Order: sequence, then C-alpha cells, then structure tokens
Amino acid sequence: MKDAAQQRRRTNKFQECFRLLSEQFSTEQFAQTFGYANNRAAQKTLQRLEADKAIKRTMRGHYKKLVSELPII
Repeated sequence: MKDAAQQRRRTNKFQECFRLLSEQFSTEQFAQTFGYANNRAAQKTLQRLEADKAIKRTMRGHYKKLVSELPII
C-alpha cells in the first residue's frame, strides 16, 4: 500500500464516474463516462489506475475493475 504522500487525490466526480463503469469496460466507455475528448487522454488515467491496482487490463483496450470504490483521500 502506498503512503499518503504517494496516493493520488481524486474528486467526488472522479469517484462517481468510476462507480458508473461496469465491472469490465473498454477505453472508449471509460473516455465517454469520464468526459474525455479522446482516448489518448483516457489512456493516461487508465495507466494511473492500473498502477494504483484499481483496475487490470484484460486485453488491448479492455479493463476489469479490481475495486468497487476508489478510496477517499
């Protein structure tokens, strides 16, 4: 587990969008739910969530949630 200095700050809107995602989702679904203009912007956030072990990539462009809620920091 990361210490408090390393954890990322997330807003309530970000947490709400994460809740709206289905258990398995695509990059396109993620971008649409979070309101990203393009998939490239969404991919950066997906990489961060993957590094934080909140999601796992199942195949190219497809992900699975590992947690139901993001921690409130």
